[in-house]
Amino acid sequence: MNIETNTPYSQTARQSTVKTRNENSRFLKLYAEYLDLKQNIDILQEKILLLKEITEYKSPSLGGGGGKNTCADKIGKNAAKIVDLKREQGEKEVRMLELWEKIADRVCSLDNPTQRRIMTERYINRKRWDTIAKDINLSERWIFRLHKKALEILG
Repeated sequence: MNIETNTPYSQTARQSTVKTRNENSRFLKLYAEYLDLKQNIDILQEKILLLKEITEYKSPSLGGGGGKNTCADKIGKNAAKIVDLKREQGEKEVRMLELWEKIADRVCSLDNPTQRRIMTERYINRKRWDTIAKDINLSERWIFRLHKKALEILG
């Protein structure tokens, strides 16, 4: 028994082996990068919308009495920020699409139709494990086993 966790050593070792194997999966790394880019794009879109609102609504803080900090200067700076953010967003969207194509190609390369369906439902359609099991009419435990084998095949 492992005293620190009160679980049998074999269970702890098995969990760390599964965790290590999954962490080393190139497929899961691709998918994690895809999700990260998607989240970053959403954040950029929010920033762009906020800057547009600030720029379109000429609040007293944007107004000035002339000089360096005039309304036009602040609007111009915001417009430049929007352009930069849109460029960054476009670059991230291109990378995200490239990753999506790699993910879809890898999933489609699976020979086993059940594994291919599980991976499609999970990573393409983003369904929950219980939903996938119900749709395919297999137990969740069996779904996990097939998923694990598919990850080993995909690398």
